[in-house]
Amino acid sequence: MKLRQQAPRRRRRGPVIERRFTFARLAENVWTALKQPRNACFLAAILLVSFTAGPLMRYCKDHRYFAVRGVEVRGTERLTASRVRTWLGMVEGRSIWRTAPRDLEESLRRYPPVADAHVRRILPDRIEVTIEEREPDVVVRDKRGFFFADVDGVLFEMARPDTSELPALPIVTVARGAAGEEPELIGPPDPNADATLGDASRLPTRVLAETIALAARLEGGHGGIGVSEVAIEAGSEGPDRPDLVVFSTDGRLAVRLGWGSWDAKLVSLSRVVAHAERAGHAADDGLSGRLDLRDPEAVVARWAHEGAV
Repeated sequence: MKLRQQAPRRRRRGPVIERRFTFARLAENVWTALKQPRNACFLAAILLVSFTAGPLMRYCKDHRYFAVRGVEVRGTERLTASRVRTWLGMVEGRSIWRTAPRDLEESLRRYPPVADAHVRRILPDRIEVTIEEREPDVVVRDKRGFFFADVDGVLFEMARPDTSELPALPIVTVARGAAGEEPELIGPPDPNADATLGDASRLPTRVLAETIALAARLEGGHGGIGVSEVAIEAGSEGPDRPDLVVFSTDGRLAVRLGWGSWDAKLVSLSRVVAHAERAGHAADDGLSGRLDLRDPEAVVARWAHEGAV
């Protein structure tokens, strides 16, 4: 039996894809698409936005409708709103879009009385500034005068002698030797300057902050005595570790604490004061004498009316 030979099958060819690209063909396709009104309107809108958005934004930024006409200051107690506006500079009249809140905040934080600041825009023409002021924890006294300072060791405002807050806060006095400076011989002497005092700005910030924190603890009752003044004097271990001398409220008791180990020294001070009161060393007006607590394990006490103990 003979098998009939089948003819080979032909493969179906798909559509021919034109792989060549020419600008003429692109222009033809674009022109075909633009013949449809919807596509033409869409392209016209894109071109309109592209060429007018930039100039329109610049016009709005510089338009006087968005010029700052008022700066509202909140949160001030010790500071005045006019002083804060002066620190901000020429904000009024400037476009609100060209007034960056972060830049204004950083500018205000550079001033010592300002602990923090927040600025926000209120469209179309107002700026709101919220100020967080530093609160005084002690009064620092040096050769320049009296200054309010906080627990961070920042001197932020000069305190006048007639300021009502002055008597209510402990005083930190900076001795000349503690500031590590030489006697000043330039120019005539200042008749109101105290030659025995140094400059607090020459002290390491950490030293001043730690001293202020200790004064706050003593003022809060730690140590068992009321404190009116803490003196920073030159120590034998360099400017980073001065000697601190604490004076009682009436000034009759002086306690030399040295530097460091505050918890152990305050505990020893409380025990010595309690023991002295039980032993009858305290007169009617309180204890009077000198204590050396630089070594909290070997306290030296000298009472004024009882002699050495």
